[in-house]
Amino acid sequence: MKAEKSSVFVDENGIVRTTFLPNVEVNKEDIQKIIKKRRSLAVDGNRQLLLLDLTSNPRPNKEARDLATCREMIDITEKMACLVGGLLGKFLGNLMARNGLKNFPTRVFTNEEEAIQWLLSDTKKA
Repeated sequence: MKAEKSSVFVDENGIVRTTFLPNVEVNKEDIQKIIKKRRSLAVDGNRQLLLLDLTSNPRPNKEARDLATCREMIDITEKMACLVGGLLGKFLGNLMARNGLKNFPTRVFTNEEEAIQWLLSDTKKA
């Protein structure tokens, strides 16, 4: 049986976390599974705080990238913190956030604790 490429779960702070296997290729079907799982975790249709852990260097194809920014993902996300490894990852993540994710507050971090603190902070101050 083939292992799942990603894991989606709610942590003790109520943050929805998405993690990936190391260096995994991510396709449209993988993103569809993530959307389905995130929808199942939505409490009363509330928008979610999302910690997207990219430190394992997942490699999404174009279809996966396009689907990851679809209306359904936007509608269930309140804020998103992207966790990356190193300064180059942070630079690329910030570039991605500026160019593609303007529908909710998004920031890129190299430190998990800082990402969590930002997600839990008042959205209006973000």
